Amino acid sequence: MKTFTLIIIFLLSSHLIFSQDCKSFVWFKQGSHLEYRSFAIKEQKSQGQFEEVARFTFTVEGVSDSMVNRTAYVTKRVEMINKKRVFEKQLKVICLDGRIGFEMSHFLCDTIIRAYYPLDTDQMFSFVSSARGGMIFPFSAAKSVGSTQDLLVSIRGKYYDPGTKYKSPSWSASEDKYTAKSTVVKLELLGEETVTCPAGTFNCFKLLLTREFDFGTRIRRQLGAHLYYNKEIGIVKWEDAVSYTELTAISN
Repeated sequence: MKTFTLIIIFLLSSHLIFSQDCKSFVWFKQGSHLEYRSFAIKEQKSQGQFEEVARFTFTVEGVSDSMVNRTAYVTKRVEMINKKRVFEKQLKVICLDGRIGFEMSHFLCDTIIRAYYPLDTDQMFSFVSSARGGMIFPFSAAKSVGSTQDLLVSIRGKYYDPGTKYKSPSWSASEDKYTAKSTVVKLELLGEETVTCPAGTFNCFKLLLTREFDFGTRIRRQLGAHLYYNKEIGIVKWEDAVSYTELTAISN
């Protein structure tokens, strides 16, 4: 009986620690505006130097309630710095039983273009609409693991043709497209940490998100990212081995 009581106390305390009041969460306040900046390591062996690659803005356009959840309707705008492209889409953020659910690609660029040196080639990753599940915070490994996101990958490049005795050297363009898949395989709580970024200083849960990228017959690998989550703001910072994104401004 004592053991059973201890289990109940543990479960209740865990729910209190990790659940949150959706009404105080900035993503459920109409008119809230959040800005993020994303940085990546420079190409051509830049020895750890980072450059800005994208700017994100999120605006909460409206909030609705039902018998079981609260939903925020968000406009996401992404400006790609180097390629001078702008993407805009509509998102939903859902609160259910004190858990916050974000779409898989919520904090990511909808299209990522990376140059491969020394070849004159661009590799473009576009997140497509096919998805299952999402990222559940502040901490829900059971509900986040297994979530998937499809990516449309396009490799575009120019390849040098040295020519022959009867043909002059030239560049020829080519393009190859295929669909890859990203799957959440782990969401692990590492502890708590204070994070300072341009938007301020925040007390955060530090989480390790591990995703497996399946490129079919091409390549299959796992990549990890650290997420810093605040219970009133959401993700304050997102970083991996080659890039990081941080909150730069917030208003509501």
